[in-house]
Amino acid sequence: MALFPCTVHGERFRGAAEHWYVFMAAGIQSQRSHLRVCRKCSDQLLEWSQEHLVPVPDDYDVPVPEVKGCADCSLPIGVDAKPLIVTGYVRKDEPHQLMGGLHEKCAVPDWLGVAVQRGHQAA
Repeated sequence: MALFPCTVHGERFRGAAEHWYVFMAAGIQSQRSHLRVCRKCSDQLLEWSQEHLVPVPDDYDVPVPEVKGCADCSLPIGVDAKPLIVTGYVRKDEPHQLMGGLHEKCAVPDWLGVAVQRGHQAA
């Protein structure tokens, strides 16, 4: 039984926790969250991240890939987008590090742990 409950669904679970770190900036403010999740929720996080974000290159000499679009509404984003970086430590795999952006009035799913609501930052 895991020591801490799953951050996403709130219940304790069998097996090792998988860890996800989320970073989002809005202007000069930033928010970070650490998610301890069960395997099922981790798989959902990975699926969402791969669908809405792009992988961060391992090689720093490679240009940063173009973001697919807003992680919420999928419309093209500009330079004023809020950056979003998600890093997942899943099982014994290499870390999954993905990045994207959000429009000012868009939001990410609540379970990512960054308290951003549509149109404003939560207190």
